[in-house]
Amino acid sequence: DGASAGSSTVLGSGNSATISQNQTSASSTGNLAVIQQGFIDGLSTITGQLVYSDDNRAGIDQEGDQNTAQLIQGGVGNRASVQQSGNSNVLKGVDTDPMFPTEMAGQFGNQNVMTVIQTGGLQPNVANITQIGTGNVSIVGQAQP
Repeated sequence: DGASAGSSTVLGSGNSATISQNQTSASSTGNLAVIQQGFIDGLSTITGQLVYSDDNRAGIDQEGDQNTAQLIQGGVGNRASVQQSGNSNVLKGVDTDPMFPTEMAGQFGNQNVMTVIQTGGLQPNVANITQIGTGNVSIVGQAQP
């Protein structure tokens, strides 16, 4: 079981990335979804040059157990939505980016919005998020059906 999917956007604005896993009646475990958009303060972590990457959209939907969603956005006006249903699912940061803490899914910049909805059974789900900047909004909902 388990599949991996990823998206990385480093340039431009208004980009959209959506990853859906197990959106059928078939169930599997251990899926990984990774989305990385933009950089902190609009600077490339590789070249240090100014990179504009604003107004991006990221969506991750996962069903099943023991899934991991990894998310990071840098810029202004970005929006992220993560929905996980099942047991022992985790939302965290992107492992391959040395500039950011990997235990936290993050938005870095201003006027960003993150929505996280986790529903499951008996085993707990975990949402580790951080937002750095001004005018950011986060909404986290966790429930057992």
